[in-house]
Amino acid sequence: ASTVQLFDSWAGFLSRAEADRIYAQPVTLAPPRSDLIAPHFVFYVRDLLERRYGPDLLYRAGLRVVTSIDLGWQAEAQRIAQEQIAGLRERNAGNAAVVMLAPDGQILAMVGSVDYNAPDGQVNVALAPRQPGSALKPFVYAAALQRGWTPATVIWDTPSQWVNADGVVYEPQNYDNAFHGPLRLRMTLANSLNIPAVKAMEHVGVENFVEQMSRLGVTTFDDPSRYGLAMALGSNEVRLLELTGAYNALRGGRFIPPVAVIKVTNSRGEVLERWQPERGAPAFGPQSEQIAYLIGDILSDNQARRFMFGANNVMELPDVIAAAKTGTSNDFRDSWAMGLSTDVTVGVWVGNNDS
Repeated sequence: ASTVQLFDSWAGFLSRAEADRIYAQPVTLAPPRSDLIAPHFVFYVRDLLERRYGPDLLYRAGLRVVTSIDLGWQAEAQRIAQEQIAGLRERNAGNAAVVMLAPDGQILAMVGSVDYNAPDGQVNVALAPRQPGSALKPFVYAAALQRGWTPATVIWDTPSQWVNADGVVYEPQNYDNAFHGPLRLRMTLANSLNIPAVKAMEHVGVENFVEQMSRLGVTTFDDPSRYGLAMALGSNEVRLLELTGAYNALRGGRFIPPVAVIKVTNSRGEVLERWQPERGAPAFGPQSEQIAYLIGDILSDNQARRFMFGANNVMELPDVIAAAKTGTSNDFRDSWAMGLSTDVTVGVWVGNNDS
């Protein structure tokens, strides 16, 4: 107290009462703001490089990094995501993520959230595990085509039950709570019917399906205790970036990992790495190109899709032929739209960070 009194009398800046009042005020932290262009992509690249080179080299070697990002597409993806979420907030959707890939795997755009400076906006949802719902079905059917089925294979959409080893009964329903009898595979995939998809998974085998998705770059199927026929309906989480990379393989049947870093040089101009386009590995077995073509053809078949979705539905694009698939997770927590044309593959997630 004597020290404070001396300070008050000598300096005259602050009284004891004022000091006590200020001390009693709660501390409010202001979140840092980022004015970076494509911040989620920037930090994704930084994390990649830190794992490859270590923090010392990354931050002290004067590295010059050339990336795959197309700033025009990035700005457009960000703008559209923000515009769409503004219209969806009344339906309790507050966030979106977008990934755009070139046919050779280059990441043209990565939107991790609609507002990086929002309280939870730093979370890059393009890298976060989320339930894909029906967006996973094309790969179930691709695996079935590898095992003798064709787009003309008839699958019965009828009430069906499976009993697991614990005696729990699994009885999936279609989203319209109806059954549609015998349908060709083309129709069951184009119209995203659930029961035929589970029957396709039964035909494929869960372990075979997991192995296929691993070849397609999906890293989240790593807990065998959670595997089951419900995987056909997207009950196991995937990352948007990885699922978009898998859809990219439907263009020609070869998987090319998404790439963000094109070239890295150090302060002396020495090239540390340089990306070269690659052909990629067959994604769907010996007939990979044919299977990818058939799945893509089904997903772009507007006539087949009208059975459930009607004419002029949102997946019909007026000026371009595009393969498209949507997905919705349990309790409508996650919404997905995946699509590809000859020029680009796009993956979109919509939902809330807290599920």
